[in-house]
Amino acid sequence: MFERFTRGARDAIVRAQVEARSLGHVRIGTEHLLLGVLASVGPAASALEEAGVSVAVVRDVIPVVGTKIRFTGDPDPEALATIGIDLQEIRRSVEEAFGPGALESTKAARTRSAGQGGRHIPFSAHAKEALEYAVREALALNHRHIGPEHILLGALRNSEAAASAVLRGAGADPAAVRRALLASMAA
Repeated sequence: MFERFTRGARDAIVRAQVEARSLGHVRIGTEHLLLGVLASVGPAASALEEAGVSVAVVRDVIPVVGTKIRFTGDPDPEALATIGIDLQEIRRSVEEAFGPGALESTKAARTRSAGQGGRHIPFSAHAKEALEYAVREALALNHRHIGPEHILLGALRNSEAAASAVLRGAGADPAAVRRALLASMAA
């Protein structure tokens, strides 16, 4: 699948990984794909910029929309079990949905990430879905390649994903960004 991705799209994905790592996140989400696309040149970055969205704005909004779930204290598993809460099952479910280490503190994630020496950070389920949608968007538009513009279209297909929440938090309408991008691609 990745052989159809342009150099710009590949660079956007690498930039997404760099952004996730620099923010201390343990997985690459659609919000990081958004940052990667903003670093590219072309219709996707232009559509975002025209909507008033910049790298700085996205970085400011990401913590506000709460794209990371974590515990703030040390829960007592025995006390929780007395009221029917299985802490291990909750941890398993969260890590299944958001990736290993999703409940770690940012400091612990940074420490672990730094210790990885640049190793790959996994994609979240929504980011994987966005990349699959990018391929579908390219096919629907009869394009032989997948560029940053297709990644943005894919990331905006799911209104529940972090990219849409970040755009709304930045004061932009994800549907309007999508329409503007499609219009600029058709021109």
